[in-house]
Amino acid sequence: MTIPTANTEETLPATIGSYGVTVVGRTHRGMVRSHNEDTFGAFMSLGLFVVCDGMGGHAGGEVASDLALRTVFHSMFESTMALGADKKASVRFLRNSLTNAVHRAHHTIRSQVDEQPHLEGMGTTFAALQVSEQGMVISHVGDSRIYRWSERRGLVQLTQDHS
Repeated sequence: MTIPTANTEETLPATIGSYGVTVVGRTHRGMVRSHNEDTFGAFMSLGLFVVCDGMGGHAGGEVASDLALRTVFHSMFESTMALGADKKASVRFLRNSLTNAVHRAHHTIRSQVDEQPHLEGMGTTFAALQVSEQGMVISHVGDSRIYRWSERRGLVQLTQDHS
């Protein structure tokens, strides 16, 4: 397993994992900002999909979104490896692991601010979907949303914005 890299102003190629999930992504700096503060990634072997949107206009939004993405991927990889390759993770295990990963990302971002005070105020939204044979786990902070697509119902929003 390899740790994925963050994608900024790139298109993530459509891929279909073993969970029957199609993944496509694209970020753009938008019409107002001079730089892109978004990151996203798909860790297909773990069934983990993450979007982080650095908070526009805040110091280091792109730093916060990149740190959050990388920290969560790394933490979830460690949790899965600790469980063991021959065991299937329960939904409860995934939920606890993802919750811990989000807290770890928060602490990593705060530590970065302590080391680099000019980044004070940096932040990011966070949305993650963890898919397994047993079910799925959703985690989000802020106003990045998770939707489910179905032919019958179209897009259905699964999260409610935090504001």
